[in-house]
Amino acid sequence: AKEGKQVMSAETRKILLDQIAVDFYMVLPSPEESVYGYGKQVARLAQLVHLENILHGDESITPSQQYEKQEHLRKLHHYVTKYLEGDGIDDFLLYDANFGGLVSQNGILDRMADFGNGWYNDHHFHYGYHLYACAVLGKLNSTFVSEYQSHVDTLMYDVTHNAHKKSSSSSSDNTAFFPFTRHKSWFDGHSFATGLFLSADGKSQESSTESINCYYSAYLWSTVRNNQRAANDDSGGKSDIINFTRLLLAMEIQAVKMYWHMDPDSKETGQKQEDLFQIYNPTFSKTYMMGNIGQFDDTVSTWFGSNPIYVHMINYMPITGISHTVFDDRKYVEMEYTSVLATLFADAPAQWKGYMVCAHGLFDPIAAWDEAIQLNSVDLDVAISKSQILYFISTMDDFHHLPVTSQGMMPETKVDSFCAYHDTCLDLNLKGKCCPTDTGFFLGCCLTPITKPTAIAKPTAIGKPTTIGDTLCSENPTCALLGLEGACCPTTTGIMLGCCDSKTNKDNSDQEAKTSQPTSKPSRIPHASPTVSQSNKLNGNSILDVPPSSTSTCPSKSAALLAAAAAMLA
Repeated sequence: AKEGKQVMSAETRKILLDQIAVDFYMVLPSPEESVYGYGKQVARLAQLVHLENILHGDESITPSQQYEKQEHLRKLHHYVTKYLEGDGIDDFLLYDANFGGLVSQNGILDRMADFGNGWYNDHHFHYGYHLYACAVLGKLNSTFVSEYQSHVDTLMYDVTHNAHKKSSSSSSDNTAFFPFTRHKSWFDGHSFATGLFLSADGKSQESSTESINCYYSAYLWSTVRNNQRAANDDSGGKSDIINFTRLLLAMEIQAVKMYWHMDPDSKETGQKQEDLFQIYNPTFSKTYMMGNIGQFDDTVSTWFGSNPIYVHMINYMPITGISHTVFDDRKYVEMEYTSVLATLFADAPAQWKGYMVCAHGLFDPIAAWDEAIQLNSVDLDVAISKSQILYFISTMDDFHHLPVTSQGMMPETKVDSFCAYHDTCLDLNLKGKCCPTDTGFFLGCCLTPITKPTAIAKPTAIGKPTTIGDTLCSENPTCALLGLEGACCPTTTGIMLGCCDSKTNKDNSDQEAKTSQPTSKPSRIPHASPTVSQSNKLNGNSILDVPPSSTSTCPSKSAALLAAAAAMLA
């Protein structure tokens, strides 16, 4: 703990650990996900594993707690390496020799897929989540670093390569390349998310904190993988990539604070107004947060809507340890929240509420804790959970103890209430809560607890049109068995219940709603076409040129690894 900051109470620690046990199996990464969606989900698992290790610390733990820790780490290793190896992954990554980068299979075939990943949109957003998960796993499992460093390095160099390399057929080495810091604008200081797309306002970017997350995660990974070999490094050369990613991170944070965080009260500094460098006029600045910054214009909106919640919260996600640095101006955050967000909280879409509570917690952690207690992880964006929100709030300097109003307000849901914890319920393909159900009934399958739980109910994107018959509880046998009535798949509020048939879940996961989800990204008309030959698939035989500090080989088939920790890795 910081000097002068009270150590976390045993009660708070227990609440957090109990919540992690519930949250871990709520949403497990799906092989059918896009590179972005899978990254958010696996980063979420990684952060829960990281927090669990922090909370247990060096204290003695029971055999069951030790087993749970090991099982969570094993699950994280499974899902990270599964993606790296392309094992059963629908949307694996390929190397594009024409433009020098990793692109998703779906994105290379369809420019509109994966938010334009195949046309080099948003790579730093997408790969940042995977890099975060790899950094956590590498810190806790040194074997992972030795076995998969080349895979993860390839992913990192796609967005943080620190040198130009030749790629022409006439070059002496005839190797492929990555461009120099693909998204970073060294003139502006921040990144642009646009890839090979034409737009009247030039390149642009909206998700400023996802951009920061990329460079933060690259810094974490480079630190972890170089610390593993520090004893054998006499030259100090391997620290170059660490310092380079730190530079990228520091530049991005500084630029985001300058261009995205607008403070209409900045004139109250004692200086004359004419002496201040004003980027935006006072009327524009009253919105407090920039939405999308283009090379020729700035807008208080996003590509998927102008709702102020979208504008503000897309520039908060994911919540990690670096969030404390990005939002260290507590006066700004308080003014932003009280002036814009507070009145919107009650009616905010559920996916965004977790981020809003975190924003509130930056200046009023006691009130935010009470709000967080009322959240349900399954309703939140897949990059965050109730555990992460509560932990983030508990790390604030003003959070000294559990407020009295929160005592005894932990969720009633117990881990073993989920169908996934009971063998017979699993055999019946039941999902969600069985023991008891939401209505309080214990099903007949509740007599046999399972020792190794599997995936539990998965939230699905809102807005996907379905036939009326498919949405009714009565048309989904498991929902009908639970006695549910009305709309289940999804509900009238857009939530896909755990009892929905697998076909319904798959159909709904195939098409995300781009107008209401935090995962929304723009698509634009490309002016050039990247192509991939079969010989350039990441199958372990193709050649990738990486900086001299690494002798990495190419990943096998897939190189990618959902948000992120509430405390920086030690």
